[in-house]
Amino acid sequence: MRKVFFFICALLCVFLEAQDKDTNNFPPPETPQEIEIVKSGGEIKLDGLLNEPDWGKSTITDDFFRTEPRQGGTLKYGTNVRFL
Repeated sequence: MRKVFFFICALLCVFLEAQDKDTNNFPPPETPQEIEIVKSGGEIKLDGLLNEPDWGKSTITDDFFRTEPRQGGTLKYGTNVRFL
């Protein structure tokens, strides 16, 4: 029974120590990004193609940053998002 108690205590100490380490994560921005959204006037077909005329009116949002495996740095692949 003592061995189990000491094992749990040691495991808890390791867990708490890991929580205290500085991860160098940067905080979210002070002012959130505002995204312009355009109302769709026609029918949007969910087929993976952006060939409806409304997609041409939408604004592209591409201001993203990497969080995994480490925050910051250059992106390997860019991401563009459109909202309707």
